[in-house]
Amino acid sequence: MEPTEWSSRRQVFGEAVEAYDSARPGYPDTAVGWCIGQPESPIRVVDLGAGTGKLTRTLLSLRHEVVAVEPDEKMLARLDSNLRGQGNLETARGSAEEIPVDEGSVDAVISGQAFHWFDPETAPAEMARVLRPGGHVSALWNTRDEGAPWVAEMSRILGEAADTTHGATGRNVLGDSPDFGPGFDDYDNAEFRHVQRLDRTGLHALALSRSHTINLPEPERERMLEDLDELVATHASLAGKKMLSLPYVVECFRAVRI
Repeated sequence: MEPTEWSSRRQVFGEAVEAYDSARPGYPDTAVGWCIGQPESPIRVVDLGAGTGKLTRTLLSLRHEVVAVEPDEKMLARLDSNLRGQGNLETARGSAEEIPVDEGSVDAVISGQAFHWFDPETAPAEMARVLRPGGHVSALWNTRDEGAPWVAEMSRILGEAADTTHGATGRNVLGDSPDFGPGFDDYDNAEFRHVQRLDRTGLHALALSRSHTINLPEPERERMLEDLDELVATHASLAGKKMLSLPYVVECFRAVRI
């Protein structure tokens, strides 16, 4: 994508806050624990690009102190509504390029489904600035497991929708791994698996929560949803089912602040 298109696309999610909040999957405890270094006691964590709190919720359930940082007002307001009072939570409007916490004041910085939206020229140094030496930076993505044939077909349908907006944005834009920058040692990586349960309405919302589908013209949007409905109605492993089990591989990367 061109820089102007990239900048515009990364700010689009607030326009689909309902679909995003209702349909995007969360993250398993095992994956999140691995990403922040498996601490034995609670630590202070920045959740960067926190959205509506999918990752924040897991961090709080693990009893960590969380600073949820999100640039979009609508997304941050929904996070507040979802999670206020559920743990040691601070929320702040900010970005990976300008993290609103003091230098060396946090033990971990984690980003779920967002690192590919960060400015690679400025964000790594800013993440290094706020981390104490020995703290962890990490990025993780829920990636649909296309080893299931119906999931591969779903991805094809969404990919055709992406073609109308010059390609989707995802972890694949990073190549093999995220670049955490010179402030960190070599990265480790791990994979975890989990399953999301969705009905037809949830599948529609999930499809409409992607950056490349949020502003699809109405004819293309309807065609995409009709294709998904046909998939659910006719695929041998789905036909007749009211609830779908959508498998994910959670791709995780972490590095230590030098």
